[in-house]
Amino acid sequence: MRTVLTALVLALCPLAASAQGYVDTVMMSGKAVEGEVQKETYKDVTIVLQGGGTLNPDLDQITGEIVFDEQSIPPAMSNGKRNMAAGNYKAAILNFEKAMGGGTRTVLKQHILYNMAKCHQLDGDLKKASESFKKLLADYPDSRFIRDIYPAMVECA
Repeated sequence: MRTVLTALVLALCPLAASAQGYVDTVMMSGKAVEGEVQKETYKDVTIVLQGGGTLNPDLDQITGEIVFDEQSIPPAMSNGKRNMAAGNYKAAILNFEKAMGGGTRTVLKQHILYNMAKCHQLDGDLKKASESFKKLLADYPDSRFIRDIYPAMVECA
């Protein structure tokens, strides 16, 4: 009986850890803020702090890239970013499409869609790029990438 209880407790520990949320890191004025980034817009970021409470800094208060919890990044997204950096855009697009599935965090999906659209653009498929940018705007009308999307769409036209 004791063995069964121990096994049950050990099995439930990862569930308890995941229920606490992800620990993303946001640099603000030289200070790291940790919590779960739940939303990014062209204006601000919503961070649920580890100790409780919510923070909504403006984008100009964030001094670097948001570092998302490694456990929350789908392997296909990481592979897509590597393919993209290597100039292998078709493979990157396939990986980004895989990463859009299932349990991917909503906050990461706009990054994936943006990277997918850029890959289409860099690969020379301007029609698909334009369609992808439009989908990004439809799904995330206040997207964090809005300042980049419109100029990219003009380039694709």
